[in-house]
Amino acid sequence: MPQNIFGVKLLLVFRISLTALANIYARLVLRSPLSERMATAERLALGGVPRPPGRSKRLCGHEYSTATVRATVIAADAVKKGCSDVKLASLVSLIRQISRQGKEKVLIFCVHRAVATAVARHLRKELPFAPGDVVDANQFYGDELDNRCDGFNTDDAKPHVLVTTDRLSESIDLHGACHYLVHFELPWSPLRVLQRVGRLWRIRSTEQKCPSRAPNVFTVVHPCGVEEEILNRIERRWGYLRVLGLDYMPIEYGLGRRIPRVPWQRRSSPTPTS
Repeated sequence: MPQNIFGVKLLLVFRISLTALANIYARLVLRSPLSERMATAERLALGGVPRPPGRSKRLCGHEYSTATVRATVIAADAVKKGCSDVKLASLVSLIRQISRQGKEKVLIFCVHRAVATAVARHLRKELPFAPGDVVDANQFYGDELDNRCDGFNTDDAKPHVLVTTDRLSESIDLHGACHYLVHFELPWSPLRVLQRVGRLWRIRSTEQKCPSRAPNVFTVVHPCGVEEEILNRIERRWGYLRVLGLDYMPIEYGLGRRIPRVPWQRRSSPTPTS
C-alpha cells in the first residue's frame, strides 16, 4: 500500500513538472517576440500587403517594428517567387491542356490573396495569353469587378482565366461560359468547397443530384504536404453534410481530379455529361 501511494505521488509530481515546463516553453518560445513577429509577417504577406516604400514602417495603415517590416518583405518575396514549383507547374500544364480544346474558360480558387496574385502573375508569364486574358479578381471592386465577371460569363469576351479568393465563392453566377474549376488552395471546410463549385454548377433543388452539365473540377495538392491533411479532413467531414441536408453533391464532383497524380490516389474524377 505505501508503495502504491509513493507511486501515485511520484506520478503527480511528474505531471506537475511536465505542465510547468510546458508553460515555460509557451511563455519563452511560443509567445516570444520572434515568434509573434514571424506570425505577423506571415499573416501580412499572405494577405497581400504591398511592399512599404523606402524605410517606412507602416503596413496597411499600422506601424510595426523594423524587424517585423523586414520579415514581412522577405515573406512577401517568397510568395512572389512561387507558392510551390510543383503546384504551379501542374497548374500551367493543366491550363495548356485545356487551351488545346479551344478558348475554354477556367476559374481558379485560392485561399490567400497574395497567393492568388502570385498565381495570376505566373500564368501571365508562362502562358501565351493576350493582355486581359488572365485576371486577378482581388485587384478589382464594384463596377470594375462586375465588368470582369460579365466578361467571364460571355463566350468570346475576356478574361479567359479568372483567379480569385473565396470572396467570389458566394452569391455570384460564373457558369455562363466556364466549365473548368481549379482548387489551387483548399479550404478546411467542405461547405466552402460546395460554395465554390456552386459558382459553376447551379443546383437549384436538392432533389436534382446529377444535373446534365457538371463542371470539370481539379484540385492541386502538394504531395506529402500539409494539404494532404486538409484533403483528408474534407473527406472525413463530407459525410457530416448529410446531417445538414447538404449532401446533394458527391465528393467526387466537389473535389474532382487531383493533380499532380500520386501513387496512393484513390479517387478519379467523374466524367461530366454534356
